[in-house]
Amino acid sequence: MRTSVALLSSLLILVLFEGVCSMKKGRKKTKNREKSKVHFSTEYDLVQDLLTNYDPIVRPRYNSSETVVVRIRFSLQQIYDLDEKRQILAISGWLTAEWLDEFLMWDPEEYGNISSLVLDPRHIWTPSLAIGNSADRMFQTYRHFWITVRSTGEARWQPGGTFAFTCALDMNYYPFDNQYCTMEVETWHYNSEKLQFNISKHEFGLETYLQHGEWEVYKTLVRYENVEYKYYQDEQFPEVFFSIFIRRKYTFYFMYILLPCIMLSFVLLMTFLLPADSGEKVNLGVSILVAFSVSNFIYINSLFPLSSFSLLFFFNHFVFYFLFSFIVFLGFLANSGRKGSGYI
Repeated sequence: MRTSVALLSSLLILVLFEGVCSMKKGRKKTKNREKSKVHFSTEYDLVQDLLTNYDPIVRPRYNSSETVVVRIRFSLQQIYDLDEKRQILAISGWLTAEWLDEFLMWDPEEYGNISSLVLDPRHIWTPSLAIGNSADRMFQTYRHFWITVRSTGEARWQPGGTFAFTCALDMNYYPFDNQYCTMEVETWHYNSEKLQFNISKHEFGLETYLQHGEWEVYKTLVRYENVEYKYYQDEQFPEVFFSIFIRRKYTFYFMYILLPCIMLSFVLLMTFLLPADSGEKVNLGVSILVAFSVSNFIYINSLFPLSSFSLLFFFNHFVFYFLFSFIVFLGFLANSGRKGSGYI
């Protein structure tokens, strides 16, 4: 009897203990839910208070005569592609634009100590950035990149992706060439009296840059200008020029393109040492000529620009060796005519 009573009492104690624990857990869950609801409702109220009667077309200044200053910089992530034939450089990275929005200020103590928000760029003012020399669409909305706004009105926007723009290439010293390309960032709707750019750094951000297998970045430059266009002579428009200086890594081209051409040139000279009655002199010369023609056709039509302002290094190389071979041929011909040698 005593053992059964002890067992029953212990079971009752366990049941009571589990009931108390479940009640405490239920209270904690309800408290957490209430806290989350309060936090969500506070943020919702803050967004509603800020965006009510907010017009994204109006510049964020109470005094309309003031100029909006936008701090801008560019962070380079990778050189995506350089199309020599189309003369287009594509790079990946992101722009960082920061400005003060006087319409998006609040007291964090009145809204649950919320000090920052993430807002849709379609609902607030943005500086309407555009790539002036873009090879794709000039004006990008970047609506998928939201804007971080702090309680002080500081707004930060970081649109990123692949930026493709035109670039005039100088292929004169290919494959030992250096190229200089510039991406022109401008604002499409505002002149310099309403908006100004401020450059925080005079070079690219290369903290996350990935090395390219063909091109080496040896210099970057950022400069700001107020440009005056032909059809707007009384107005100036702000533009930022992001320039990148790249150098080609020529090891592959030297080993697989330039070196075979030099070897073919020397083999072409060796044909004059073959006897005329060997029967292979003409075949060897024609084979080398075909090899030169095919390589020249492939390089010019598939790699280089269709129009160039300067002669290519390869073209000078071919012309030099053809002229040199012709002079050597005339020398051998004159020598064989004098001595009656069997080598032509």
